[in-house]
Amino acid sequence: MALLCPDSIYVRGHAVNSIYSKHGSRARDQSKAISGPAERRETIIRGGLAAALRAAPLAAALSAALAFTAAAAPAQRAADATAATDNGAADATPIPLDTSIALQANGSADGSSPVGAWADGEYATSAGEASNAFGYGASAFGAGANAMNGFATAIGYAASATGYQSSAMGNGATASGISSVAIGGRAIGENGEPLYWLVDYFGEPIEALGGNVAEASGPASTAVGASALATGELGSAFGMYARALGMQSTAIGGAAQAGDFATSVGFLSSASGKASLAVGAQAEAAADEGVAVGGMYSIGNGVVKTQANGRSSTAVGVGAQAYALRSISLGAAAFSYGDDSIAAGYNAITFGNYAIALGYLARTSYDGAIAIGQNAISFAHNTTVIGANAIATYVADNATALGADSAAITTDTTALGYNARAGRFIAPENWWEDGTFVGKNSVALGANSYADRDNAVSIGDASTGLTRQLINVAAGTEDTDAVNMAQLRALSASVGGSSFQIGDAYYTSVGDALTALDTSVTSLSDRLANIHGIDQGTGNGTSLGKDSNATDATDTAIGKGAKVAADSSTAVGANSNIAAAATNAVALGANSSVSAASGTAVGAGASVTAEGAVALGAGAVADRANTVSVGSAGDERQVTNVAAGTANTDAANVAQVNAGDTRTLSQARAYTDSQASALNDKFDQLRSGVNDRLHSMDERIDRMSAISGAYAGMAMNTAGLAGQNRVGVGIGAQGGQQALAIGYQRAIGTRASVSLGGAFSGNEKSVMAGAGLSW
Repeated sequence: MALLCPDSIYVRGHAVNSIYSKHGSRARDQSKAISGPAERRETIIRGGLAAALRAAPLAAALSAALAFTAAAAPAQRAADATAATDNGAADATPIPLDTSIALQANGSADGSSPVGAWADGEYATSAGEASNAFGYGASAFGAGANAMNGFATAIGYAASATGYQSSAMGNGATASGISSVAIGGRAIGENGEPLYWLVDYFGEPIEALGGNVAEASGPASTAVGASALATGELGSAFGMYARALGMQSTAIGGAAQAGDFATSVGFLSSASGKASLAVGAQAEAAADEGVAVGGMYSIGNGVVKTQANGRSSTAVGVGAQAYALRSISLGAAAFSYGDDSIAAGYNAITFGNYAIALGYLARTSYDGAIAIGQNAISFAHNTTVIGANAIATYVADNATALGADSAAITTDTTALGYNARAGRFIAPENWWEDGTFVGKNSVALGANSYADRDNAVSIGDASTGLTRQLINVAAGTEDTDAVNMAQLRALSASVGGSSFQIGDAYYTSVGDALTALDTSVTSLSDRLANIHGIDQGTGNGTSLGKDSNATDATDTAIGKGAKVAADSSTAVGANSNIAAAATNAVALGANSSVSAASGTAVGAGASVTAEGAVALGAGAVADRANTVSVGSAGDERQVTNVAAGTANTDAANVAQVNAGDTRTLSQARAYTDSQASALNDKFDQLRSGVNDRLHSMDERIDRMSAISGAYAGMAMNTAGLAGQNRVGVGIGAQGGQQALAIGYQRAIGTRASVSLGGAFSGNEKSVMAGAGLSW
């Protein structure tokens, strides 16, 4: 078997052709040769090869070929004595060799192999059958190796370095970009079968993408590893099947992939988004500027990869996934599905935009929600849930639950403290009906507190007997402020000298005030019972009294000059007035007025200017939202009704007052309530009767309108008939009522006619007759 030996050697631009085999024969030079003694040629061969290969990566391998040359020198000298001539003509037949080497510029070797090594360019070097080195300083080592540009280096079978100053090392390695580097052989065998298998989490084979050889085609790119690929400028791919496909991309690990300005590190990791980062086995950053750090997470028989698929998103942790814009997932199996949302903790999940879930199994379902703590869950919008197992239900929008096991059950509620609950669900009686949530806008303060009434504040739980005292209460100054015990005792001492106004009169005795009130109520009852001859008002609602007006069908205006301009409102009393903005309002009393929604004014001249406020009593003014006023500035009244207290600074209730005028005042208040309730019942009866009468009137008007339409239809259908006898039929409808009209006309010549007819609608009937003459 032939050993690696030079076919031809070029020294100082002159060709020296020498072929050596184990038989020691010499080949004929195909060009002008320099011949000499065997010792000289041995020196030239050894010296030339040693000088050319000092910097070559295969110097060690080629040194073995030089050693063979030295060993074959004696046999060659014997052949020189009988076969050499002065002009270098060959007199022996060359023996075929496996490879050829050409060193220095402008040289080639014919040898006995079909294709020899070729080197073309100053300081170019080629070694190996069919190897080629073209370009200044190019080097090709290995059968079929090609170095096709300046300073290019190709090492290995079929290695190819075509880019300027590129390097390719390995079986079939390819470096085509400027200053690119490809190191690695093929990952595919002779029959197309993989030399190596890539397997997934369960050991199943994975089909790897990419070429069959290491390839660096981008400028200044680097591909290291079997079938590694770097196509982008300054791209780097390290590992079998690693792919750096974008500009300045970096892929490190088996089958790792990276796009423009992206970095992927780990087996089957993928950073395909621009400027993205994926670190970990099968980590995936698919969106621009995404960051995915972590490996795979096993769920049942499947696997969840770490993924950052939203732009500028971040997923850190095994199986963490961030799907939305600027979303963040931190922790194993954490998921963030909403824009600008954050999920941190094992299996923490956010579904809404701008939501935050922090803690083991924390959950948020809608926009703006916050859940912090182990198994903290928010099912509603704009909620805040903090504490282990704390929860906000699906109807608890804008609610807050703070404390372990706390619960915000309905809208706008607040639960503060361990197991505090704000709101309550009332189950339906039948399965097909919807349940009811109560306790809206309520507050539960303290551990185990329970608030189940709308707009209430609870500091305990009546169902369990849990109560608390409200202590250190400052003296109240506004009508709706809480009072303390010191204020209550002072009130108790002054009840007998208090002044009360009933109508336009003032009374200093509770008894006299109640008598006057009873007289006023009786008089009003009598007046209501004898209402007749009321002037009809205007508008779409119920209006009684001269110049009264009820704008909407759901409005009621009773009294001279009473005006209602808002929906679902009621004004009773001369010149009482409800403004257009005051929906769901009530004004009761002469000159009373309401200008804000849900306001209630009771008493002559009472006025409400703030939403949800109540003014009670003549001249009372309510100008703060959701307040109850029983007087006005300079004309105040006292009102008390608070929880029980024990110290001077505690809030107190009426139950603590046990004697004297305080008991009398309580009885008077009960009497007043009963009288007011009776008055309200009579008023409701009046309003119901008026509504019934108006409804009947509306139906009759509709029937008459239907009859008119029927007559018109009948007349239209006979107007154009030319016979002497004409019969017409018409049908009319209005507001759910229908009518039928039938008529007959007789023409007497051309100058006279007579007609008659009738119409019917429910219990309404109408007849007509007429005659016409012309001359």
